Amino acid sequence: MMQKRYADFLRNFRADSVFKYRELLIQHHRRGELTITVELSELGLFDGALLTSLQKSPEDQLDLFEAAANDVLRRAVLSNTPCNRSIGVQIALKSTQLATPLRLLAADHVGKLIKVSGIIVSSSKVKSKAARIEIQCSRCGKRDSLDCRGTFSTASLPIKCNSVSQTDCGSTPYVILPDDCSYVEMSCLIGAA
Repeated sequence: MMQKRYADFLRNFRADSVFKYRELLIQHHRRGELTITVELSELGLFDGALLTSLQKSPEDQLDLFEAAANDVLRRAVLSNTPCNRSIGVQIALKSTQLATPLRLLAADHVGKLIKVSGIIVSSSKVKSKAARIEIQCSRCGKRDSLDCRGTFSTASLPIKCNSVSQTDCGSTPYVILPDDCSYVEMSCLIGAA
């Protein structure tokens, strides 16, 4: 439902009688760029509830927004080409809202989309973190996937195989298939006010 609303925004938002984001997706795709910048004020004009949802739960909503962008691009450009894989469009957000001073950040800001002003004085090394882990039972071959989408979340391998077959796979039968997993890059930024 939410993904469809993001797709409606990307497909139908008009600025000066031009479908702004649909055209932007097509132009960037032709140049080989995979990132588009979305103005939060325009999202709010199109659907205020959608903006509120993005601000309250950015981690989940941004995934849906990017999936919608992939879908819109696939339908606009690649409709004649069979393609089952994701294109990989990323959405950068631009905001005109007032910045929250770093010293005023509190626990209620965690997990929310906010704007801060300051200077990045240090950053950690970029690390790869699994977003989706593909696993396979080493005895019966049943495959499964585990989500670990939160910033600091992890996933635990199941202790027993949940295969519908009658074979007993024993305890801890799963192995991770690293080539089939999905990863995100992340680093920690340290700022000064």
